[in-house]
Amino acid sequence: PFVKNAGNFQLSPNSGVAQAIAQAGGLTVPAEQTVTVVRRGAQVLPVDLTRAGFDPSADVPLQSGDLVLVNEPQVIRVQVTGAVSRPGQLRLAPQMPVLEAIASAGGLAIKPEVARITILRNAANANSANPNSLINEALISPVSTRQDTLQVDAVALYTRNDLSQNVRLQDGDLVSVTQIQTSTVTISGEVARPGPYEIQEGESLPELLARAGDATGEASLKSVVLKRGADSRVVDIYSAVTTGQKSDVTLQNGDFVVVPRNESRVVVMQAVNRPGNYAIPENGVLTVTDALSLAGGPRDGARIKEIALLRPNPRAENGVERRIITLDKIYKGDLSENVTLRNGDVLYVPTAKAGSSLLGSLGQVIGTLTGLRYLGGV
Repeated sequence: PFVKNAGNFQLSPNSGVAQAIAQAGGLTVPAEQTVTVVRRGAQVLPVDLTRAGFDPSADVPLQSGDLVLVNEPQVIRVQVTGAVSRPGQLRLAPQMPVLEAIASAGGLAIKPEVARITILRNAANANSANPNSLINEALISPVSTRQDTLQVDAVALYTRNDLSQNVRLQDGDLVSVTQIQTSTVTISGEVARPGPYEIQEGESLPELLARAGDATGEASLKSVVLKRGADSRVVDIYSAVTTGQKSDVTLQNGDFVVVPRNESRVVVMQAVNRPGNYAIPENGVLTVTDALSLAGGPRDGARIKEIALLRPNPRAENGVERRIITLDKIYKGDLSENVTLRNGDVLYVPTAKAGSSLLGSLGQVIGTLTGLRYLGGV
């Protein structure tokens, strides 16, 4: 059954097995073949046709009365179903990778980004001592009897050429290609590219944030708001984003995500190059010198020997605690002056024209800040 026209043939002297098979119309199966020559009912001579195709010395000259038996090829039978161009049962070479098997079924009928590739493997077959043995079609058992399930990352396999995902198949495997149902989630607030996004099943909030261009420098990742239907909750994704820890926050269709502004801030004002309010990093550390650096440093004409730290404190005079920071000490290595700032703090860098007593001149500054509602929360 593995040649087109089996029968008796007259061959020229010294003809080999390859010529005999050609005389019989050639092979009917596109697989590597071994052929057995039975001579005078007893002598058996194996011939590797693949080798004989490029090495004539590997062929066997035939004699009158020889019987040439084309052996059944070593193949595995694999079922490929779902979103492929030609689903069905395939006869494949042993240990064929799943990528080539899908190609033999005509390739994916959907994009890899939305493809879920699952290999269902008969547990008994997986433990077989001879996984390449030919099986009867009846042995392709129903899905319910299969115990081993292998998931293939289609994106990694097709777009990143990740060969670790190119699983080698075994006899009786069922390869199922299905389409992942996509959902839409909207993200807004302090992100580079706010808007609606299609997400895949199981996509996490940090993954969505990365697709939206990541958070801006003003974002608060510890207080992201996730709105789902009538429910709303605050989630902390700071560690997941900054350290790569796995996030347990997965998204669902219709979710609305708001990345808020970091409201923990300080004000740097007067004689600096970029006066304004600045966010305290969510790791909670912003020192005097850090804040001055964010504000571009003191400008020309600034009085840099001493600056004022104004801190809201209901128990202090007029509700404001005042402290003079001596920058000279910081520059000389006295880090006790380089204090950690808190939400609502104000750093006031005076000009050189300010009076000799900085504390004495702060009353008017405090009155102005209180009127502008700077103190007690930016």
